[in-house]
Amino acid sequence: MISAAGKAVAVRYAAAAVIAGTAAVAAAACGAGPGAQTSEQQSHVAGVNVEAGDLLLRDLRVESGAPEGYAPGDDAVLQVWIGNEGTEAVALVGVESPDGTITFATAEPEADPTADVAADGPAATSTPGGPEAIEGERSFAAIPIPIDGYVRLDQGPQQTGFFLLENVEERLLAGEEVEVAFHFSDGTAVTVDVPVVPPKEPVDREYYESEEP
Repeated sequence: MISAAGKAVAVRYAAAAVIAGTAAVAAAACGAGPGAQTSEQQSHVAGVNVEAGDLLLRDLRVESGAPEGYAPGDDAVLQVWIGNEGTEAVALVGVESPDGTITFATAEPEADPTADVAADGPAATSTPGGPEAIEGERSFAAIPIPIDGYVRLDQGPQQTGFFLLENVEERLLAGEEVEVAFHFSDGTAVTVDVPVVPPKEPVDREYYESEEP
């Protein structure tokens, strides 16, 4: 069994509805090879939090987007914040799932509302319950996770980009889970059962402020 470092991380939500008593996650798992591990996770307000050594995965979730969830073949948005409490820089180099194809997408710049739309142009379409007119790339450049810092991978205003679970294999409803594996440049591999959750109101998060000893 491989035990993750037991570092306490204060996770604060500054919002109108604050859920108290958030505990630090204790991660432990059996290794499938050198540096590989499957981490236990604890439910959070929306997603789950996972610790794997000095790497912190926060608010992991797939948002259902609509009450009917995702039908087979739909694309779902995977969101996560990743922090690094170690003394060396590390990078996220791969993400995969048996439940669909993982691709990386960046938000398109907002369209100019004054721009003319061609009369014969195709209308924008959206995936039921999923992201609107977004396409991801199967390959992506390594994403550095800075020392004592974090990278935000979601659709927020300060996002670096985010992952899509394309062509989901089976219908996904809120409350269900998808298996996702994250691979890092230091050889760490973390497999997580990521929950499908209803969309939530945006809140201010400070995931990576360590507690005072």
